[in-house]
Amino acid sequence: MKNIFNLFGLLLFFIYTTSCNLKPNSYQIKNQLSFDCPLKIDSAPDLFNVVKSINHNTIYFGVCNKNDDHYMISVSKYTADDPISIDTAFFDYTAYEKPDNAMEDYKILSSGKYVKDNHTFYRKISCNNGTVVNVMYYLMKNNKSNYLYEFKMNGYIDQKEYIIDVLEKTVSSVEFE
Repeated sequence: MKNIFNLFGLLLFFIYTTSCNLKPNSYQIKNQLSFDCPLKIDSAPDLFNVVKSINHNTIYFGVCNKNDDHYMISVSKYTADDPISIDTAFFDYTAYEKPDNAMEDYKILSSGKYVKDNHTFYRKISCNNGTVVNVMYYLMKNNKSNYLYEFKMNGYIDQKEYIIDVLEKTVSSVEFE
């Protein structure tokens, strides 16, 4: 009889976890999109307020840790008056533009569109003072919209390839509501 209760308990646990669709490191921006990240993102409300004061388009912010390395990740939402394609939004307004709040030593390292594993990526990489790298990926629902979303992660320049890998996986998982 005890084994039946154990089996029943395991069955209930399995049904609960699968029906709740629980995923580790899964995040949602209410009524907009959801995404998975290979790293656990910790909220940082005080830092979010600072970031939002610099870029009022920021809708999500957190801090990721891997061993002794710390990364900031944010999602910003930019709005156009009329729907435009992601190609237009990225190449005409984003890819080669220096942000208004950029530091004097801000430099765009690369910018472009590429396809990997049947997914099209729009990416911009910039650097501040030769030590901090900013990796940004851009997406739109159905590739045409009034809204352009920017996923941004930054860290030390020697972590650039790791940041690219994390953001590719994160952006590939985005589901719009």
